[in-house]
Amino acid sequence: IKNLDDVIVVARTSKTLAFCFVKMQIFSDSIVVFASNEIDLFAFLQSSLHEAWAWKYCTTMKTDLVYTPTNTFETFVIPNVNEAQRNNLINIGRQYLSSRKKILQGTRSGLTKTYNYFHSEDIDLKNCELNDFRHSYLLNLHRQLEKSQSVLSVEDATSEISKLRDLHLEMDNAVLEAYGWQDIDLKHDFYEVDYLPENARIRFTIHPDARKEVLKRLLELNHKIHEEEVTAGLWDKGSKKVKVKRQKKEANKVEDPVSLYGQTKLFEEPNLFSQQDKTIA
Repeated sequence: IKNLDDVIVVARTSKTLAFCFVKMQIFSDSIVVFASNEIDLFAFLQSSLHEAWAWKYCTTMKTDLVYTPTNTFETFVIPNVNEAQRNNLINIGRQYLSSRKKILQGTRSGLTKTYNYFHSEDIDLKNCELNDFRHSYLLNLHRQLEKSQSVLSVEDATSEISKLRDLHLEMDNAVLEAYGWQDIDLKHDFYEVDYLPENARIRFTIHPDARKEVLKRLLELNHKIHEEEVTAGLWDKGSKKVKVKRQKKEANKVEDPVSLYGQTKLFEEPNLFSQQDKTIA
């Protein structure tokens, strides 16, 4: 990690689950740090697929998600991708980051407020055209722009937020293609999600049926990788621990299917998703 200029980070406790790149520094324990500056990894992590997995297997603090890497990252299988897929993920990831940065800077808002706008049906060009500021988040955006003396108009900011939603949709589909699951229709729209409080459940995300299918396939893939690791002799029989090899022999070397993104071995059985709060070093 010391050789990287910047790394991917996410708040350990948040409703937002917003990943971003920051310059190397000494990080507080409230931040989860990924030893990577790869934009394609960012695309996987910021996708609705990973968000669904994280909310399914995370611990929580009140109504916030607590991102524990052992439960939500190390168990999230990231597939090998070919060069074309990787380039596509990088291209969309860059566009997504650029659009989000424009909103952050243009509205003088942080990530939490930006994603509140992102998930609000109020933030819509139709409401802007009607000058209909009865909608709470549109009014909040209007006031935020006035307060910050932003050069962006409400229409410009709303248009950029709509663009970010479109890019999120593209990014999700690129991630879906990387898994080879193009048969799943994600049907992005505003939906109620059951993991948030009743008064704040609307999210711009994938359809509940798509979410259920994605989670099912991720878990199946998860089990498949674990079985391959057991077959390869990477686990002690009857133990929850990875077998430690005292001498590395090239003939016994096994390629880790997810080593491209720095993930460790996926499972600890039989308690697959332990709710103990473990942290990465």
